[in-house]
Amino acid sequence: MLVFLGDLMAKHQVPRWMNLLWLVVVLCLTSSYLAVALWRGYDLTQTVGFLVAEFGSIFGLAVVAGLILYAVSFLLRPAAPPKSNHEADDDHSGDMANLVP
Repeated sequence: MLVFLGDLMAKHQVPRWMNLLWLVVVLCLTSSYLAVALWRGYDLTQTVGFLVAEFGSIFGLAVVAGLILYAVSFLLRPAAPPKSNHEADDDHSGDMANLVP
């Protein structure tokens, strides 16, 4: 099961717009923590300390957002066309046996 899942994840490409969406989510998340620090009236040193202290929650929420977007990318990918029985599963045109005269 894990080998199949790893193979599926290796062949799957996430769309570029989804990567940009994740980046925007992370930037908005970090900006919201920055806004809280400013709302509390922290100076620069306290703001940096607050962001360092809350790094775990920012990172955790960013990972959750990335996993959700990754799962959505699996749902949005186009369906693979069905293979006919006479088509070979692998392309053997670059095999070593084809180089022998």
